[in-house]
Amino acid sequence: MQAGLWRSHIAVAAWRDGENKLIERYRDLYIGMAAMFGIRLRYCYRWEQFNTAACAIAEGLTIRAPISPHVTGIRRNTALDGSEQEWTLSAVCFEALLRQFLEPDPDRALTTIDHEAG
Repeated sequence: MQAGLWRSHIAVAAWRDGENKLIERYRDLYIGMAAMFGIRLRYCYRWEQFNTAACAIAEGLTIRAPISPHVTGIRRNTALDGSEQEWTLSAVCFEALLRQFLEPDPDRALTTIDHEAG
């Protein structure tokens, strides 16, 4: 194998290894958060698929942010009092991802989290 091709092969293998480790680390985070909020992954998906999609959204929109005016400035009536808040396109896409991949877990009670303003 030529030296340049060999180096490319090693680089791709390292990239793949790093990507797999990142997916595993985030998978564990998402599993813990899902349990905490009383939700679970829908039967037809795997956590690795959810995480791969979440990373693709984050990476893709992060790359586009400096050149696209369409990734910020989304106004939605999502505040507790019903008023508008600004959302990013990443946040809107992540919400859609959550709604598609996750569902309430009937076997777990929802944990309440108190949040104080400020």
